[in-house]
Amino acid sequence: MGGSLSAIEVKSTDSNGISGDLFNQTSEFKMGSFIVELLCLIPLHLAVTRENRFIPLKDGVWDPDYECSLLGADVPAIIDALSLGWYEPLFQSYMAKKPVRVVSSMGEQNVGKSYFLNHFADTPFAGSAMHTTEGVWLSCTPTEKYLLVSLDFEGVRSIERSAQEDALLVLFRHNFVMSRDIAGLFTSFQSSATVLDPNVNRGLFNSTLAIVIKDVTDADSRDIAREFSLRFQPIVEMERDQNFISRLHRGRIQIIPWPVINSPEFYTLFKSLHRRLDQQPFTYGSGGAFLHNLKTLMAKVKTSDWGSLDDNLATHRAQQMMERLPNALCYGRDDEGPLKNIDTDEELSTSEQIPALFVPEFSGASLAEDGVLAEQALQSLIH
Repeated sequence: MGGSLSAIEVKSTDSNGISGDLFNQTSEFKMGSFIVELLCLIPLHLAVTRENRFIPLKDGVWDPDYECSLLGADVPAIIDALSLGWYEPLFQSYMAKKPVRVVSSMGEQNVGKSYFLNHFADTPFAGSAMHTTEGVWLSCTPTEKYLLVSLDFEGVRSIERSAQEDALLVLFRHNFVMSRDIAGLFTSFQSSATVLDPNVNRGLFNSTLAIVIKDVTDADSRDIAREFSLRFQPIVEMERDQNFISRLHRGRIQIIPWPVINSPEFYTLFKSLHRRLDQQPFTYGSGGAFLHNLKTLMAKVKTSDWGSLDDNLATHRAQQMMERLPNALCYGRDDEGPLKNIDTDEELSTSEQIPALFVPEFSGASLAEDGVLAEQALQSLIH
């Protein structure tokens, strides 16, 4: 089927079915870690932009019925409907406690962004979108201390994309952005700088912009870095406090001349860049928090909601809590099992012998009315 992966066959046997010599030569893996690393070899197609619209995909696949179901939906409803396929249990449960770092790659088409990410983060983007990346692709590299999430973006400023679609892609970036040919990206970056206000979205726009200048010899590296630095001065002077460097990256920028591909330094420099990433603060404290923030940001871009991200996160969390509160008060557990921390998937300690309590049903018609009932139920439980 055109070189695509159609199936995976896994066979197993106990140690008695393996000869002694072969058993000594067999590699050993923890089953859970092996499955996670296997799934992380498959990148997920996260979203596309078409006709000036940001379109999230369901489990990496475009589904017209799914897209129609999101029409007219508000941000909380879209958050609940979004699904990241095989990465969903990874962030939500299996590695929910691990902190997360996010790296994005954005630039013009056919400049080697996916190839660069593959070497930097050990990702498989080269085969994920054939010759040219479409939309946004996500991959995750589990490390000993954290999860490294990579976002591979479609090339901006192409003849197939409008300025608004470029702006939507720019807004969806996360942390430690790597780009090249900065002159061609200024328009897209600047057009997005005034959409979401960093002052009311403190959880966003904390990234470092790393401008990677390709195919630079050692003799030219200092001159080229100085030349690129001079290009930012007119932007700051013209846009003042509205310039994208200050608003989207809080003034944090690094210019990195990159050696030619046939030199040994081309590959050894990745280690140096990785050390710079490790010096950055974690983007999110847990996999569950990253998943919730990612879905909320996707829903906001989808609905063109340019308000506070924190307000959306709090509203959605409040709705989740209201849905689970009756069973939590009555039985000390949820419909799906024990009570858990939503962000880390940790089970909350509760007594094994909890008497069932009568809890009135919430009407669902009025949030204020339900809040009064919830407060009354809590007071009766305390007293």
